[in-house]
Amino acid sequence: MIYLNCLKQAPLVLTAWLVVALVMAGCAQTPAIYTMQPEALEAIRSEISTIGVYISPELPETEVMLPAKGVWGGLKRGIVVGASLPIMIGFASPLPGGTVLGVLIAPLGAVIGGIYGIFTAVPAEEVEHAEVVLVIAAEQIKQRKLRDAFIKRVIDLGNTQTELTFVEWQAASASVDTHNQALLSYPQKEKIDALLNIQVQKVGLHGIYTIDPPTDTFVQIHVELIRLKDDTILLDEHFTCASDEERTYQDWADQGGSDVIHEFRDCVPELTEKIIDDFFMVYPINWNDDFQN
Repeated sequence: MIYLNCLKQAPLVLTAWLVVALVMAGCAQTPAIYTMQPEALEAIRSEISTIGVYISPELPETEVMLPAKGVWGGLKRGIVVGASLPIMIGFASPLPGGTVLGVLIAPLGAVIGGIYGIFTAVPAEEVEHAEVVLVIAAEQIKQRKLRDAFIKRVIDLGNTQTELTFVEWQAASASVDTHNQALLSYPQKEKIDALLNIQVQKVGLHGIYTIDPPTDTFVQIHVELIRLKDDTILLDEHFTCASDEERTYQDWADQGGSDVIHEFRDCVPELTEKIIDDFFMVYPINWNDDFQN
């Protein structure tokens, strides 16, 4: 689907997308939990039996890749894309001096990109209308109480798929914004060994900086498993849920932004299953032992 969307764009945009995608793919990191020694992970899991589940009330950062607005916006963005494209190609090229050659060609690329941007930019009124629609959709998402649904699903999955006990962590005050404050506020009579602290860090629409970029919805969360007796972070990972299909900003705003609402709703089961699997069920493979045997 990514390639089908890209083929609808002009060759300039297609090339920029492919080059940047290759660079980003090369920067991907393996989650630390997959590189741990199995014995170390087993030791962590064996010392806990009851886990409190908590989601920080702190509002996430919003990142939205907007299309260029109107002729002026298209000109400016086209210049940036056109100038940077030959430099990126030169950097990725195995040819000696590719980056230098890209710098020399950049001014011509800026001119071509600017002209391209003028003729392909989305009318400003269309972008502004889509912004209003998606802001309303965002408010509808907040009203669906996805936070409560997330906590409930983590607890249900944890209790049914593992031998551990999961309960909701009840902070004493809604103003709690750090796990240290949350620890102090919880009734000591509850025998909870560890806190599963979840924070929604970023939400929005991801895309490459082009004139009218295809984007996907995304939710990025940060999860920590904290041992309560000494406030030690046992496991610490980031998870991201993204839509399978990319669309333009205007397409996401169609039908009142209903597809955006559905995508964020669907992230709840996907992320909760990933948390339970990675933190409490999956074991990394000890390759050295396998080869020795």
